Amino acid sequence: MVVFHVPESGVFGFLYRVTDVIYKLAWSNVLWFFTAGLPIVLLISGDWIIPTILFMLIGPPGTAALFHVMRVWVEETDVSVWREYWRGWKASWKRAYKVIDTYIIIGIILVVDLIVTVNAEETFVRWIGFLLLPMLTLYVLTSVTLLPLCVRFDWKLLTLLKNAFIMAIGHLFSTLAVLISVCVIIVGALQIMPPLAFFFFASLAAWAFTWQTNRIVQRIQALADEHMAEDTDDQ
Repeated sequence: MVVFHVPESGVFGFLYRVTDVIYKLAWSNVLWFFTAGLPIVLLISGDWIIPTILFMLIGPPGTAALFHVMRVWVEETDVSVWREYWRGWKASWKRAYKVIDTYIIIGIILVVDLIVTVNAEETFVRWIGFLLLPMLTLYVLTSVTLLPLCVRFDWKLLTLLKNAFIMAIGHLFSTLAVLISVCVIIVGALQIMPPLAFFFFASLAAWAFTWQTNRIVQRIQALADEHMAEDTDDQ
């Protein structure tokens, strides 16, 4: 029996790791697209209401499954995409509807309020609209940590939203850098080579958000362990 040994160093090792990353990102993105992301295609028509409603109906379980795959990948460095995707789907589909649909509804309310107030005739009301812009920015930043925490911790909804917000804002610059980098890469791919977006846009964002959230959790855990060690030494 011939045993194939995966190269760990050198040029072939580097090429293997690169192709393995590309394969996992593409495969997980394809799974997500056909089980959750199909409504996004309707955005081409310029309508956002119907795609949003359809995504709220079919998108949450697959999106949670995608973030589950990324969590396992980031933490364990290796992952069977197919197996973990459906494992994450079965484990989180009910919770995914509660978390993702609630988050989308909050976003819709903020956007509608912003549109109404900015287009109001009264100057005072328009100023309220400008005050909504920072709130909308914080809302978007919270998206970086929300789903990675959702598939990692079994917190109640309000606790999850609160902790996702605190972690994102507490590490504002790195979270903002991750979010901007992902947006630039996806927009650039759409401009230069649109098929790349089909194979990578959701999985790349999920991986980057999971990586950032994992860094934050590890820092918090390290600080907690340090304080615990100091308290033990003082006793």
